[in-house]
Amino acid sequence: MIYYVPLVILLIAGVDAGTVQEMPKEESCKKQDRDGCLNYLKSLYKTGNTDAAIKKATDYCSDKTPDVCLLGATIASYSSRYDICVNLLEKRCSAKNPAICAVLSDCLFELNRVEESLEPAKIACENGVVDACSTASAYFLSKNQKGEAVIWAKKGCEKGSAMSCGAVSALYVSDGEFKEALDFAKKGCEFSDRNACKAAAVSCERLKFGCELEYYERCCKLRDKDCCQVLNKRNKPNKNEKGK
Repeated sequence: MIYYVPLVILLIAGVDAGTVQEMPKEESCKKQDRDGCLNYLKSLYKTGNTDAAIKKATDYCSDKTPDVCLLGATIASYSSRYDICVNLLEKRCSAKNPAICAVLSDCLFELNRVEESLEPAKIACENGVVDACSTASAYFLSKNQKGEAVIWAKKGCEKGSAMSCGAVSALYVSDGEFKEALDFAKKGCEFSDRNACKAAAVSCERLKFGCELEYYERCCKLRDKDCCQVLNKRNKPNKNEKGK
């Protein structure tokens, strides 16, 4: 997947994703017990039975159980089975189910069905799944429509998406617009997006604001190799200083 962390979607609507005390039963899915069925599928997934989790989710996915469809699709997507993800979600994306639209958009993008990925990304972005704004931005960037890419990434950042802040700041940096990049980059870095921290570091350095070291350090702590290399070079003693 491009943008989604597994537990973000696995923790649907407050269902407990902690240690399962008693193994949930498949019977809960047959009875359309939402919470019980979700916990049953998660217990399969967390005990390494990914194939079984996907199959059971497919069996019990219906218009009456959209969360089961979503969980099954998410598990499938993290196993790179994007076709199954799309099959489970394709007819269920709506403004009432923006998380479904977000995951569907990513799976379509991964299958190189780029044109089809845009509409569900927009629906998700406009209805509260703000990281999906980055998917919409990525679509326009893939079409070399940088202006539209900036608009959607900026929209996500303004709604609180750290990834969107990272995306829009990186776009501004690539155009040499460092002042515009810095505010978005700082916001994204505060929420631990490493692309945003990197953009903040580069912008600070180019603008000679003297704040680049702070952001290179933050970026390196987020395991960005480029930022760590910059810090390592800065921390190496100068050859002339060695001889003094």
